[in-house]
Amino acid sequence: MVSKKITMSLSEKTIEILEKIAAEKGLKKSAVVALAVSEYADRQKGVVHENK
Repeated sequence: MVSKKITMSLSEKTIEILEKIAAEKGLKKSAVVALAVSEYADRQKGVVHENK
């Protein structure tokens, strides 16, 4: 998979949480964000199917 750089703004609290999760899991912050987006997208697919 090709990776692209993005710039985003997050609150200090969100950054603290992101850094804590990344450290606990031994992942880069970008990997934590990618996993979170993927899991969110999967949950939304279920919501879309339930609403049909």
